[in-house]
Amino acid sequence: MIETDPAKRDTMYQRMQDLMEESGGYRFITHGVTPNLYDVSIIPATRPDGTPLVHLFRSA
Repeated sequence: MIETDPAKRDTMYQRMQDLMEESGGYRFITHGVTPNLYDVSIIPATRPDGTPLVHLFRSA
């Protein structure tokens, strides 16, 4: 199947995602945006999702 129309492709992808989710055989992993700002005097530590691990921060 070949589809070049972006709107039709979007519909197809959404249907595919619904089928995958309904099957229970897939787990979708997403991470929201977590902006963090640090001073140059700090070496930050974060989890992969961006959550700061303040107890692991160090001086630069």
